[in-house]
Amino acid sequence: MLILINTPLAKRFSDEFYRGFHLAKEEERGSTNELRIVDLSNQLVTWERTYKNPDYITIKLNQQLLPNQKITLKLSYVSKIPSDKFTKFGYNNNGTIGLKNWFLTPARYKNHAFVKNSNNNLDDIANAISDFAIYLKLPKPLAATTDLNSEKLSDENGFTSYKFSGEDRTDFNIIVEPNITFKSYTNASIEVLTDLKDNKLNDIQKAIAIDRIVTFSKNLIGSYPYEKIVVSQTSYERNPFYGLNQLPSFLSPFPDEFIYEIKFLKTYLNEFLKSSLHLDPRKDNWIYDGIQVYAMMKYIDEYYPETKMMGSISKIKLLKSFNLTNIEFNEQYSYFYMLMARRNLDQPLGSPKTSLIKFNEQIASKYRAGLSIRFLDDYLQNNTVSNSIAKFYKESNTKQISSDDFERILKANTTKDIEWFFNTIINSRAIIDYKFSSVTNTKDSITISVKNRTGAQIPIPLYGTKKGEIVFKQWLDIDACDSTFTIARNTVDKIVLNLKNEVPEYNLRNNWRKLDGFFPNNRPVKFVFMKDLEDPYYNQVLYVPSIGYNLYDGLTPGLRLHNKTILEKPFIFDINPSYSTKSNNLSGSALIAVNQNFRNSRLFNARYSLSTSYFHYAEDATYLKLNPTVQLRIRQSNFRDNRKQLILFRQVMVNKEKSELCESRVEKMTKKERNNFQIISLIV
Repeated sequence: MLILINTPLAKRFSDEFYRGFHLAKEEERGSTNELRIVDLSNQLVTWERTYKNPDYITIKLNQQLLPNQKITLKLSYVSKIPSDKFTKFGYNNNGTIGLKNWFLTPARYKNHAFVKNSNNNLDDIANAISDFAIYLKLPKPLAATTDLNSEKLSDENGFTSYKFSGEDRTDFNIIVEPNITFKSYTNASIEVLTDLKDNKLNDIQKAIAIDRIVTFSKNLIGSYPYEKIVVSQTSYERNPFYGLNQLPSFLSPFPDEFIYEIKFLKTYLNEFLKSSLHLDPRKDNWIYDGIQVYAMMKYIDEYYPETKMMGSISKIKLLKSFNLTNIEFNEQYSYFYMLMARRNLDQPLGSPKTSLIKFNEQIASKYRAGLSIRFLDDYLQNNTVSNSIAKFYKESNTKQISSDDFERILKANTTKDIEWFFNTIINSRAIIDYKFSSVTNTKDSITISVKNRTGAQIPIPLYGTKKGEIVFKQWLDIDACDSTFTIARNTVDKIVLNLKNEVPEYNLRNNWRKLDGFFPNNRPVKFVFMKDLEDPYYNQVLYVPSIGYNLYDGLTPGLRLHNKTILEKPFIFDINPSYSTKSNNLSGSALIAVNQNFRNSRLFNARYSLSTSYFHYAEDATYLKLNPTVQLRIRQSNFRDNRKQLILFRQVMVNKEKSELCESRVEKMTKKERNNFQIISLIV
């Protein structure tokens, strides 16, 4: 029991504040018991399981194993299947058992050492490529669905026996059910077994969508090396498409076919890559995520190029002014990544999967990986990245590979220097921010200086536009940045860095320069009701009607003006002027704040703010309160560590007008009443 509660899996649940595993009944937890290992001569082979890492065992051979020499071991043990309420794998109350990584298997061997990954509920076990033959006997009416080759051996005495087999595999699925819910869809290249839920589509509609996705994936990445693939509802629920699942179902902003396609596409690509791309999933997970999200973005570009992030909601005229309803479907990936980057919580893509905080592991880092591969594809052109992915995938079908192989293939397919991609984009958390430092223009030419504000050496695209239409686009290589150069004007009226957000840039608000007109018109002011996504084309001012009440001011209707969008900003203002109906005077409150992030220290954020308020505290007197504040936030070097520290410096200054009414009331009080009044005032 002590070992179970202190496994890496249990600790991860604890870090994420999930108590279900620790409070579960003993029969709900899984385990491996009664393990016995012998060789061909039936001699016992010793093994050990460490307290720190009980998920794997180390076998001590009786004789030294020489190079190219083989040994056969026989293992007998009892696998106790857990409840699926912890990881969604295991048994449930409906009699279904989802089997995933439920048996002992050889670990991946690389660089003269075994890769020993504990179970952290990340689906990233590093198994060696193996051949499997599984004999399974089930009592009726239980039946099994699997992506292995299957053969029914016998059906007698109330039991059904199966043989499941597969070659050159690292993983597979077996789902045991009292009534099979999986349906089979077969095209020219593969059989798809799926129970992905969507009761609004018929089998023909699903078959068309599945065939299109299977064909698309084959053309982009390569042929799936096995005959069958399982795309389950369980797999989708473990890794849903964030965006669609955040919208309330009653809105239904997307067609049913579209929702099913996106859900199936994401789950299919995940199973496709995890089953056949033989990487170390913990160390090189960014490649799985990058190819998956990159493929999803290509799919949208090809089949749904006009789709918006908010679907049909974007067609509502009342919402046309909101940036949230205008951005393209594929642009949402950048915003989800920026949610963490602006909070200084993003992590390097090349980090081990176990070191990522939950939001990064499930959303932000996934999307950043896809954006990065799409960025590289746009920069290299000529389908260099797509061809490299296909070659990389083909190499991986029957042998173990790593991110080094992906880097080697990419560099071999281009003459451009892309060392920056791996050093800066993948293996660091450096942020990217370019701006124009100076722009001068004549009728025929434009002289430009571009400044790299963060020092991250990354190429960036330069656009010229005329009345919103793109006139030219050219990539500025690293040598061109932080220098001055001249280009032909070509009738353009505006130049823009990173117009299409190809580069996952930290700040897009300083990327515009208008060539005609007055300088402040680079980003005109735009008033937006309530809340919105950040729009880099405008200086957004959000307005919200407000109303308050206090005894001496009465009702205080007002208009709140602020610039707080969904993404964090370095400078924030929030002004709420109001009108006091009782005193017929202006009142209200205001806040200005500056956020400063420190990327490489435990002190990761400083916030400097000044708030003020002006109201009546008596019928004939007002007070003015000023509240300057400095807030310092400190974290551990391990981002997953939940310990946080906060140092707060604050001063409260109150300037009160003299009230003759209050003084006259105090003078009329008895001595006892004055003492009570002083006590009450002190408490307040």
